[in-house]
Amino acid sequence: MTKTPDEREHGLDLLRASAILLVLFYHSADLPTPPEAIAEVLRFGWMGVDLFFVLSGFLIGRQVFATPAGVPATSKLRTFWIKRWFRTLPLYYVVLLAYFAKPFVFHVPFKGEAWRFLTFTQNFAPLTDFIPSWSLCVEEQFYLGFPIVAFVLLARQRVGAWFWLVPLVASVVFRYVVWAGAQPEGVTYETWGDKILWVTYTHLDGISVGVFLAATERSWSRWSAGARGLAAFGGLALWIGACALFGSYPARTLVGTHAMFPAISAGFGLLLVGLRRLVLPRPIYLVVKQIALWSYGAYLWHSLMVRSMDRLSAHLGSWPVLVACFFGATLGLACLTYWLVERPGLRLRDRVLRRASR
Repeated sequence: MTKTPDEREHGLDLLRASAILLVLFYHSADLPTPPEAIAEVLRFGWMGVDLFFVLSGFLIGRQVFATPAGVPATSKLRTFWIKRWFRTLPLYYVVLLAYFAKPFVFHVPFKGEAWRFLTFTQNFAPLTDFIPSWSLCVEEQFYLGFPIVAFVLLARQRVGAWFWLVPLVASVVFRYVVWAGAQPEGVTYETWGDKILWVTYTHLDGISVGVFLAATERSWSRWSAGARGLAAFGGLALWIGACALFGSYPARTLVGTHAMFPAISAGFGLLLVGLRRLVLPRPIYLVVKQIALWSYGAYLWHSLMVRSMDRLSAHLGSWPVLVACFFGATLGLACLTYWLVERPGLRLRDRVLRRASR
């Protein structure tokens, strides 16, 4: 069933809102003529996607691990996939339809193979359109495979929590294989995305950390307030330290390519542990909650909004005005489609689940 507002968790909503704001700030540097010093800081905003990965791994892992043991595996899988796909697919396909309509509305071709975007496999090919959808591919492939593995392994009770860090280790190994295979030219800025950043098996670090936290929640949820505060401080320090050490473009070095994703994922994981029970003042939380609710739509729409602002830049004026319009248009459109697409999808999901339970 859909959660009521009182059941929402302030700390997780704060992290979700922070993740989308990081992404939006990152892409605001793509708007015409940002101040160079500000643009350098904004370029770290791509890490908001990895924060989303940690949150997804934790929330989905918690859902899977909380499933009653006596339920047949087929029923578990059916319920899980109904919940996930009714939550994520309706708005994704609405936005994808907007991209497919570009040739008819803006006389600009859609660049990509439609079948890949329809099946969430576009992250295994060079992306030149709807680029943010690569992270949706990683998550949807995770939604497809993770519950199958989890339900089989949990039924046999043969794995411990540390098993769920195997995808993180595998991602490091695969990144090295890709790096070594790209020599002597190396992984350049132009090939960084389609060789390492977008591909599922080279970028499971954040999801792996999130699932591990879900598997160990019973232990760390009993930590004292002081211990949780220390975890949050340590996570923030680890994230900032990784940014300072590796820079905003980790592909420049071999160590950065392999260590950046695990470092920031661990930092975000510690932040999640530290902020898990946070309770925000009501006026602040009202804003945070709305941004968190609209975060999925904002992520899907923001690339189109960047292009729209770029087209309108001659009329809108300076970069700060463009940024304000970009944020307003993106969050406004996300709000609209939250009520018109996401909420009806959730209500339909609940009806389907009730029928399935009968």
